[in-house]
Amino acid sequence: MPWDSKELRKLVEERHGQGQCELLRHPLNSAILKLQFARYHAAESARVLRESIPVNIENETTEAAKQLLRAFLSAEERAALKNTHFKAEAHLIAFAQALHSVADILAGVVYLALDLPGSLRIEIKPRKLNLNTVTNELAKVDRASGVVKSLRDFAQDQEFRYLSAYVNTTKHRSLVPTTPSVGLWEGKYGIKIRAFDYNGESCPEKWACDFIEEGFDVIRDCSFAVGQALNIHLRDELESGRELET
Repeated sequence: MPWDSKELRKLVEERHGQGQCELLRHPLNSAILKLQFARYHAAESARVLRESIPVNIENETTEAAKQLLRAFLSAEERAALKNTHFKAEAHLIAFAQALHSVADILAGVVYLALDLPGSLRIEIKPRKLNLNTVTNELAKVDRASGVVKSLRDFAQDQEFRYLSAYVNTTKHRSLVPTTPSVGLWEGKYGIKIRAFDYNGESCPEKWACDFIEEGFDVIRDCSFAVGQALNIHLRDELESGRELET
């Protein structure tokens, strides 16, 4: 379900003033742009793989399987395949990092949209501003229960947990090994992300194309759910204020 971010700005201005709305503007735009950056890198990763297959090929998956076989026999084919997967993986990592950052930026959006420092005296240092800290602080004061639920659903989603593990591993530890793969029965070809462990949890092997498609859909939908919860909460606050005035 789409989220009306323009309405959020209007609600924040009406509830907390123009100054607070201005503080919100850049983080809110950044969250939306990061989703667009992620979509761009996803498309580029797919394009690189797609363009490695000659045009007018009836079955791309079968042709990809032939490429893998030729790569075992020819150094030239092996180098071409390696270059294709290098570019595809570079876009895959850029996709994941852009998508993962949406969560922390969105935590900042919640922090500003609800004016937590001003209205609830909740101060969070910028380096600690993330989904968990904002959720926990709101839960402590028992406010904005709908927003809290949407944040918790976001943080606990399995696709988001996998994304977090992948990004934190590739950013801070090492690259997660990948394998050029073809699934003839699945009709897929490209990169498989090998299984890896993060903080004692096992992350299963996954097709990069599945990671991209499922990960993007989940983060977008969870982000929109948080935004919708914010809009509803602010509308309710404003309506309650009007009722008290009459």
